[in-house]
Amino acid sequence: MSKEGIEFEMVEKEEFLEFLGEIESSLSQVKKIQKREMKKESARDFLNEL
Repeated sequence: MSKEGIEFEMVEKEEFLEFLGEIESSLSQVKKIQKREMKKESARDFLNEL
């Protein structure tokens, strides 16, 4: 890929699995919000927590 000018970064398997876990958790939260099982949070409040 580097011959084609595409930059990429190798990550450890554990990091990738952790990333997938975070995505699955986020999708689960979205589904709960859509079913009204979980309250929406404003973007400002969310960013303030970071």
